[in-house]
Amino acid sequence: MSSLSRHEEPPIVFGAIGKKSQPFPIRGWTRLLFWGTACFTGLFVISRYNYLLFHGLAEVFSIAVACGIFMVAWNARSLLENHYLLFLGIAYLFVGFLDLIHTLAYKGMVVFPRYGASHGANLATELWIAARFIQSLSLLVAPLFVRRSLRTGPAFFGYAGLTLLLLTGIFYWNVFPDCFVEGQGLTLSN
Repeated sequence: MSSLSRHEEPPIVFGAIGKKSQPFPIRGWTRLLFWGTACFTGLFVISRYNYLLFHGLAEVFSIAVACGIFMVAWNARSLLENHYLLFLGIAYLFVGFLDLIHTLAYKGMVVFPRYGASHGANLATELWIAARFIQSLSLLVAPLFVRRSLRTGPAFFGYAGLTLLLLTGIFYWNVFPDCFVEGQGLTLSN
């Protein structure tokens, strides 16, 4: 006779696509290991063949992660007990946007030909520093929203204004400090 009573059913663990499986199927881990190794090997080969393609793929992945952080935070905003994650989600949307502009401005992409020849790698480095500035500032301020509520409208307008200010300072006013000098490398402003 079974140790379960008449009304109890044994626990069922579902794996991929609703099939009954063990809690940690060995096949799933080996498949994950195989595809992870294949991706890293492929990226290594691509980096040796064409660094611009490798850099573009790595940046697209980071942009997708940033947009994913925003989507999760935005769609879970009614379930969140505090607004820490929501604040970071909004911030990462703008960080991802600046990373996209950085990727398009990378030396060799020729998306911004007006700035390409004269600026070299400086434009992409300035945009990367601007994105890291917003990211680090957001990570510094985010703990304030563990106990405070966040009004999303002003947060969006604040980040849009800061992003616009940074982009204007880089592209139009040209007041952003040089971050990369051809032949010398990174400057002290980094």
